[in-house]
Amino acid sequence: MTSKILAKMPRSRQWPHLLAKSCRFFSDSQTNSNPSLTSTAGDTQKSKTILPSLFTGYHSVLVTYPIRIAFFPRDNHQVFINYRGEELRHNFVSHLTNAFERHGIKFFVDKDEQRGKDLKHVFARIKESRIALAIFSTIFSTRYPESMWCMDELAKMKKRADEGKLQVIPIFYKVGARDVRKPTSDSEFGRNFWRLAEASSGDQIKNWKEALECISNKMGLSLEDKSSEADFVKEIVKEVQRVIEAIELEEEENPCGEIKEKFREMQ
Repeated sequence: MTSKILAKMPRSRQWPHLLAKSCRFFSDSQTNSNPSLTSTAGDTQKSKTILPSLFTGYHSVLVTYPIRIAFFPRDNHQVFINYRGEELRHNFVSHLTNAFERHGIKFFVDKDEQRGKDLKHVFARIKESRIALAIFSTIFSTRYPESMWCMDELAKMKKRADEGKLQVIPIFYKVGARDVRKPTSDSEFGRNFWRLAEASSGDQIKNWKEALECISNKMGLSLEDKSSEADFVKEIVKEVQRVIEAIELEEEENPCGEIKEKFREMQ
């Protein structure tokens, strides 16, 4: 396989080819270092220097890769989509999930969860995800329990993000980040939020406000009223792909740390 073809492959699929290439190098170097065959002293010394480091590096790959596949299937890079509102579901979110499917991006939206299950099952889906999209808009569900679930999901996402276990990307769908960060009666988002808060407890409202402020302060993507929604969807797909690539690179550079963290969560 040429270097150009290899470079176009995802990092997670490159390692078998790199390993095979190094094994061929190992075999050739062993042959060259055999005193019964013709070789220079310089080549023999070079192979003695390089081979131990190659063995150590690929021994680590051979040992950790099967464990990582067992504990960290690629589905774990799925994107959890947090939103509320039938209008969003049937329009923007539908277009976004269709784009994710075309690009092979794993995702979860809680409409996929079985009706009748409590919120802990949705929290489990958040825990399984590495990326979350928090879609903020002025559209709140008319069914208040669903909107409460949305806000509780957001609080859970904040907690996972604070622990470094989830990367949250805020999506401001025709709403200003400032209105989300500090919801007041001066904005439509704020009025909708406080109407929802009237049926909630003090601690719950506190958690919601902290989550709104924390997540809206992160670098996100915004769609203005007269902007192209199709272009906005493409922009989100590119950003998610970039984050997935960064996560995979981090995992490859520190596979043991990832495995230890998984074991801690299982205990």
